[in-house]
Amino acid sequence: MSTKNLSRTAIEGGRTGSNKWDRRYSHAETRADEKAYLGEVKADLENFYDYDIPKTRHVGKDFNDKLGPMYRWLESKIGLPWDEVRSQVTKDFDTRTTAGRHIVYDHLLRQVEVTPNHDYGAYYRGPEDYTTSFHYHDYYVDDNGLLQKKTYIKRKQKTVHFNTHQIANWLTGRVVGKIGKKLFWFVPADKTKKRGGTNRQWMTQWGGISNYYSRTYGLRFLYLYQEPVHRTDKNGQTVLVDGKVVVESYKSVWKAGRPNFRQDRKLNDKELAFWNTIPEQYQIRVLEHSPTYPNPPKQDPYGYYGY
Repeated sequence: MSTKNLSRTAIEGGRTGSNKWDRRYSHAETRADEKAYLGEVKADLENFYDYDIPKTRHVGKDFNDKLGPMYRWLESKIGLPWDEVRSQVTKDFDTRTTAGRHIVYDHLLRQVEVTPNHDYGAYYRGPEDYTTSFHYHDYYVDDNGLLQKKTYIKRKQKTVHFNTHQIANWLTGRVVGKIGKKLFWFVPADKTKKRGGTNRQWMTQWGGISNYYSRTYGLRFLYLYQEPVHRTDKNGQTVLVDGKVVVESYKSVWKAGRPNFRQDRKLNDKELAFWNTIPEQYQIRVLEHSPTYPNPPKQDPYGYYGY
């Protein structure tokens, strides 16, 4: 409830929507565990003590504050000396309560930048340009000591949509690299059977690669591998003959890998025309895999990134 007296204005908005949803979902998990427990006990009454119900997952508290009155109060003080505004804060806001102190010290005063903040996390478009912000409700104190509002700047769209499958099909296991101002193909340089290697067939995919540690997005290289099919019994267990597995056949599967590249021919006019239609951010994703890229991707010995 908003009143003319800010010290009596209710600023507590209850819990956030995501926090309420998480609390409901944690209890739904508990109810599902209880139903599963009753089913197990019903099927095995004699050994009911072997089963247990997991504890309800703990959900912390995350509150939402109504900051509209505070922002309107700051808007009304634009152009006034900051020292006067700062002294008036304790008169209009009740800092004797925990909620009042939270609004004043955690929100109101932090929205006003008195001097440029070069700590970690502060971002300026120029060396000393702290008069702009990507957030609408940000303020600063100018050289004359007056309270001013920062100029709001909309964030640029980060993702440019493009058919990445079309790029992957066009590459067909190759990458594009730049030498000077010219573009060349770089193809896998596998060893031949004559030199003790295998002449692999490569392909490229474009998509997200997720695992427990991270998530990456971009090119992925796959090679065709002849996986042996071992003899098994009726239970699906591998059969050993003289202590060794028996290979009955082979099946072709695509496995993730990272080839070594060698330089090939230049891109022709048709290929250059398609390359120029690719947005710059996707071009960089391709170029960074070439041996001539200034900062090649860091090799990952554990294979977390699908290399």
